[in-house]
Amino acid sequence: MLDSIWPVLFYLQCLLGVVSTASCLSPLGRCSTLTTSGKLIGDCKDSKVHKYLSVPYAEPPIGNLRLADPRPFQKDLSVTISTAELPPSCPQLGDPNISEDCLYLNIYAPTTNGFKPVLFWIYGGSNFQGSSRDPIFDGTTFAKNENVVIVTYNYRLGVLGFFDDGGNTNYAVKDTLLALKWVKNNVGRFGGDNTKITVFGNSSGGALIRAMLASPSARGLVNNAIFQSDPQNFGFTNRTTSRDYISGYIMSLLGCSDFQCVKNKSLSDILTAQYKLLGSTSSLPSYLNKAYLFGPVIDNQILFEDYGNSLKDGSLTNKVDTIIGFVNTEAGPSINAISQTPLPQAYYGTVMSAFVDPRIIPEIISSDPAFTSILNSNHTDSTREQLTFTGSSIFWTCPSQYNAVNSAGHRKTYVYKLTKGIQHPTNSGNSLCSNGAVCHQDDLYLTFGTYTKASPELAALSKEIQKRWANFAHTGNPNYNGILGWDPVASASNLNVLNLGDNKVLAGVDTNACTNLHQATEYNFEIYSH
Repeated sequence: MLDSIWPVLFYLQCLLGVVSTASCLSPLGRCSTLTTSGKLIGDCKDSKVHKYLSVPYAEPPIGNLRLADPRPFQKDLSVTISTAELPPSCPQLGDPNISEDCLYLNIYAPTTNGFKPVLFWIYGGSNFQGSSRDPIFDGTTFAKNENVVIVTYNYRLGVLGFFDDGGNTNYAVKDTLLALKWVKNNVGRFGGDNTKITVFGNSSGGALIRAMLASPSARGLVNNAIFQSDPQNFGFTNRTTSRDYISGYIMSLLGCSDFQCVKNKSLSDILTAQYKLLGSTSSLPSYLNKAYLFGPVIDNQILFEDYGNSLKDGSLTNKVDTIIGFVNTEAGPSINAISQTPLPQAYYGTVMSAFVDPRIIPEIISSDPAFTSILNSNHTDSTREQLTFTGSSIFWTCPSQYNAVNSAGHRKTYVYKLTKGIQHPTNSGNSLCSNGAVCHQDDLYLTFGTYTKASPELAALSKEIQKRWANFAHTGNPNYNGILGWDPVASASNLNVLNLGDNKVLAGVDTNACTNLHQATEYNFEIYSH
């Protein structure tokens, strides 16, 4: 009798996720599990990692749900959801695979028994581009190497993610909250431990991590955080700037006088207006960086204070153990985008005004010799090289270390500098990203292990990063046997910065320049994010 009912019981256990999804494998390499989104059929051809791609976590944000808070996906148990293909990207220019129906997540789950730590990835792209379908972010190798569950997801971008009608905004932040809630409620079905969820992300993805740590709505959703190349100088946008300047200018570009008009515009019209805004040099306050117009807004609904400011005054809502890091030449791509050839010295201040409030440029330049020493050298490309150092310092190196010291007052905080990388395709041919320079995004192949070719040294570095991140997700400690020890920040004079790639620990990076810079002028979030 027991033999005859066992197949039925086993099938029910598979549906309910009681047994490992590896046990639910069909002869065709497909497997299933039941979630709050419904029954999912995954891609389980790989015996070590099962993939569930394009898992809906929200109702499609179209029609009445465009420019509205995301709603949890409503499951229909009569429908089986195939999750074998990556989702489309959220709307942006330059990507042929876009759709407003884009709120999906992807799960890469090891088939080993037991509950594993979860790493939840937030991609960057200045909050107007980027996607979980980028092949760099395939979580298979990382999940397989370190026995962790990797989750990636899409969130709305640009106007569709951050438009502010005066009453509502932060749709991308709310997408992230909803995706994390879905993971919290469902990741156990994939062998994930929902008490060990680490958010990690690069570039502007870091701003969404900061929003998660600052928002009361994210309480209990995040256990640890890893910031990779987050330009922490940029704080949350204040309501006046968001509503009156950025969204107000979008309305004028669309020829709209009310919110409903914006909501009814075609996707093509919205994207065209968005990119006109990004290319604008007028009608916006001089302090706004034109490459970072979209981001979390202090709306007094889910965000009440900027992350950096709340770290400083001790009021941060979600205090967690943190890793904060940067590469050695962060600003190389930004400066190369302005000019691909050497510039006269006289252009130094002019180019700086493209990404720094012109009113504080004199204070920056005079604050420390480091901000003119390269300019005054005999290098043939000294102006662009100086701009690269100055931009890297202002937006990444200095504010990251400053926030790390403030974070260390609450929880363990680790700081790293990446000194070796694998060049991102967008940095190919950029002379500022050569000869040992590791530029913005050159850490991504190492993080996910998705490179096609790497030297033994770089392959080992990739494994070190993955193992450190995985250990941090599991225990809050990024160390393991046989590797250089890395202590958390001890004080403002001893940050214990790990040079990933050079196998050494420093007290700090460009310490004098950063100290003098902050004495001369405050960071953007201290000035404008109120």
